[in-house]
Amino acid sequence: MIRDRGLQKWQGFFMTEHVAELKMLREELEKCEKPLIDEYQRVEFDEQVAYAMEYNMPLRLSTWLGGFITDTVGRVHYFDAIQQQLRVITLMGEQTRVSMADVVDVEIIDD
Repeated sequence: MIRDRGLQKWQGFFMTEHVAELKMLREELEKCEKPLIDEYQRVEFDEQVAYAMEYNMPLRLSTWLGGFITDTVGRVHYFDAIQQQLRVITLMGEQTRVSMADVVDVEIIDD
């Protein structure tokens, strides 16, 4: 009977430089362009944020950062009108800041 290493002998086929380049290429392919948000959508976002702040409802804020869209879920604690930032307390209890210029979607989550 032949005792073979199976797939273990193929584990070292890629060099670490190749793996790093493939990872960077995959990240570049997954990036997206920033969606264009018109003035009417901005007004709608502002209304949804104001409604959620008034009734202490959680929001899902989708933000565009560096080519990727990320979601932040939590309750809006404060709106800084000078810096145009939302201070959001996430469901885990952490406080984060979200710039309104980066927001691409706002969704009120029903409790």
